[in-house]
Amino acid sequence: LSFLAVLKDVSPFFLFAASVVTATWYMTSPIDNVYISFVAKIVIAASLYIGITYLSGAVILRESIDYLRKNRK
Repeated sequence: LSFLAVLKDVSPFFLFAASVVTATWYMTSPIDNVYISFVAKIVIAASLYIGITYLSGAVILRESIDYLRKNRK
């Protein structure tokens, strides 16, 4: 397993995360209340990241959902 192979595997998720953080910051920057801003950032970032990984067809998302469903029973 080479460094380049790991980089190719991880880089899309890094780009997703960087995009989500940037978009979340722009969307929540007008909010003055610290508590509302905090909750909004969590909800927006989680929604965007899950949405992007779902639309991209990331296998890790499906595996994580399957794992969570399996452990609830």
